[in-house]
Amino acid sequence: MTDEENRRIDVVSRRSEVMDVRGPVWKWTDLGEKPVWTVEAVQPFNVPSLRGELQKQGWTIIQVISPSSIACSWTTMLVCILPSMGS
Repeated sequence: MTDEENRRIDVVSRRSEVMDVRGPVWKWTDLGEKPVWTVEAVQPFNVPSLRGELQKQGWTIIQVISPSSIACSWTTMLVCILPSMGS
C-alpha cells in the first residue's frame, strides 16, 4: 500500500463510530479483483451515516453485514473498496 492509502485508512479507523478496519484482502468483485477492507462499526445505528460518508469519499460499499443473534454481536461491518487515487 502507498503512504496515501495508509493515510486514508488511518482517517477512517480514527472515526469515533469505527471499532476496527481490517484488510486489505484481495477479492474478486463485479469491478474485477480488488483490495477489500472490512470496516467494523461500534453500533448498528452508526452504519447508515458511516456508509454515506465513505461513499462521499469515493469508497465502494460492496456488502453490509448485519448483526447476528447467533454470534451475539452488536456490531455491523461494511466491506469496502478504497477509492483509487485517480477518483
